[in-house]
Amino acid sequence: MRIGILGGMFNPIHYGHLVIASEVKDRLNLDKVIFVPAGKAPHKKAKRATPDERYQMVSLAIKGNSSFEVSLIEIEKSKIVDRPTFTLETIREFIKIYGKRGKIYFIVGLDEMLKISTWKEPKKLLELCKFVVVTRPGYELGKLDKRITSKVIMLQVPGLEISASHIRKRIKTGKPIKYLLPQSVEEYIRKKRLYS
Repeated sequence: MRIGILGGMFNPIHYGHLVIASEVKDRLNLDKVIFVPAGKAPHKKAKRATPDERYQMVSLAIKGNSSFEVSLIEIEKSKIVDRPTFTLETIREFIKIYGKRGKIYFIVGLDEMLKISTWKEPKKLLELCKFVVVTRPGYELGKLDKRITSKVIMLQVPGLEISASHIRKRIKTGKPIKYLLPQSVEEYIRKKRLYS
């Protein structure tokens, strides 16, 4: 099996995330893409929705797409260890789950890939799975270390200029968020009064 792993805060999940997952699945002929909401991310301090709320939003966003799944792996781990989860640990868990029958493709935006030197054991991580680096508006491919580009798959994907922080800002100021994320997610945000 060819498994795509797409991690993130998903605070909230939006169409930019879904387009990336769909494009990578299609172009690399993956069997499925697993969304992995972070429990406590090492690089992000702000907590605007609980891990369980973010998990629910991802579940709502991917409902009806049999190629997409959502995993609690990082959320559950962060509850046990009470510290940020690391990508290295998550990838090792997926390798245990899928074993030799699975090939893991870790999907990451170019903006995050440019910070890989700050991650836990980045060299080991690059050996464990295949990285798929997708373009992001405002970031240049040329800024990525040449030693890294030879080890990853670079994909140019449609660049939707949508960010979770922009959506949160719009909600806080009472601006519409329709067409930035699935309607089911928008309804959940309204119902729970998130980000306002």
